[in-house]
Amino acid sequence: MSELEALCRVLSSVNDDIGRLGGHLQGQASRLRGAAAVAAAARDDEGRPPPGTHAVASQLEFAARQVAMAGALLAQAASQGRSFVQQTVGRTSGGATGLAPDTMPTGRVPLEDGTDDSTSEPDTTEELGPYFAFPDPVPLGLAAVIGSRSAQGQIGDCGLVAAVDAVRITRPALLAQGCRARADGTYTVRLQPERGPVDIEVSPSAPQNAAGSYCRGTGVPAPSVVTLYEKAIAILEGRGYAALQGFDTGLALRLITGEPYDHRMPPPTLETISAALAHGPVAVTSGAGSVPMVLGTRPWNQDVVPNHAYAVATVTEGDHPRTGVRQPLIHLVNPWGAAGREVAHGPQRADELWLSEAEFKDSFDAAYIPAAREESHD
Repeated sequence: MSELEALCRVLSSVNDDIGRLGGHLQGQASRLRGAAAVAAAARDDEGRPPPGTHAVASQLEFAARQVAMAGALLAQAASQGRSFVQQTVGRTSGGATGLAPDTMPTGRVPLEDGTDDSTSEPDTTEELGPYFAFPDPVPLGLAAVIGSRSAQGQIGDCGLVAAVDAVRITRPALLAQGCRARADGTYTVRLQPERGPVDIEVSPSAPQNAAGSYCRGTGVPAPSVVTLYEKAIAILEGRGYAALQGFDTGLALRLITGEPYDHRMPPPTLETISAALAHGPVAVTSGAGSVPMVLGTRPWNQDVVPNHAYAVATVTEGDHPRTGVRQPLIHLVNPWGAAGREVAHGPQRADELWLSEAEFKDSFDAAYIPAAREESHD
């Protein structure tokens, strides 16, 4: 092992610790929001709020926002650190895992000692809960993918789930072709790191609160191709589901599509995003610290989840949903899923957004766009 690889392993361990701390803080923020909701709903025997409860609820909600932002920043730092390690090890050894290309046979993820880890379950987390066996086979095929809607689980991997959603919306056949059922009841998921395609074997089980999908006609998320991709990437990363906390959206898109992605900060114009959609899925991330968003002083900001990833569905000319003015609008899809769903991340925000260029630029600070063939209209 070279000195650089040894240092990368140390950095990888530190990134995991930072990611876990970020996840813990986001969990605490959810508890604070729950306490704020209880305080806000408190009533005395006459149905009136007890004195001081409004101030308590406001303070709890403010604390929740601050803790959530701290957790999100730590998760982002961990994600960037993981990307750096993966790129560095990939450049020095020919692969994102640090293994030579011929040591990863299709359908297997080998450990450092050469043994096969394809049958082990990636470690779960406290938020995700224990494993459960899928009650029914996962619906596969193009119709199942098109008829579903992603539902993020209780871990902060919105970037990963938004990436899957972006592919589902714009390239559903790619998701459908990427998952295969095997005769023994397991599944094969095709991922495409920089080193080349690899098939990951996934057993028919997942943590209770892992990502899933809402299928048409149901209000309950169930195991789906999203579940399989989430688990496959946890296996590929080799550090369990905790490695998915704050997972880089561009890396997730790369692993699913096999195409390189540009991280654009600030995001480009809607015209550029529209052109990019012709070449591949696009995802965007909202900002974490803008005053209008935190305080909810503007109508569209109240619907946007801070420091959160969204899939881009379309950019089209249409009537603005609030003003009625006809103009270019970007249609964004929240990976949390259907509105009203109970989530540990806090109060459910709008599950779909239609924003003008100004609104989009005000609330979103980054975009992930296919690197090849991008057409610039900035």
